[in-house]
Amino acid sequence: AFEQAVQAFVRPPRARYDMSQLGPRAFPFGGKAYRRQDATTANQRGEVVRYSVWRGVEDRDRKTLLYVHANAGCRLEALSVLGPCLQMGFQVI
Repeated sequence: AFEQAVQAFVRPPRARYDMSQLGPRAFPFGGKAYRRQDATTANQRGEVVRYSVWRGVEDRDRKTLLYVHANAGCRLEALSVLGPCLQMGFQVI
């Protein structure tokens, strides 16, 4: 029981979600067209890291905001800052 309690804080279960909860891949916002691109990469330990990039379709040189969630979080958390960041001219990863 003690070990389970420790693991709940040290390594809590990852959040589960459906990709549809991230919203549509292409969407209008503030009079502009935006898109979400989903991708994967490997970290230094060889583990798969999944991420999304939200950016304007016409934008080439946007500032980038890298949103990093907590160890038990997921990409859904970035949705809470997406609107304000896009309004300020950022792409969000």
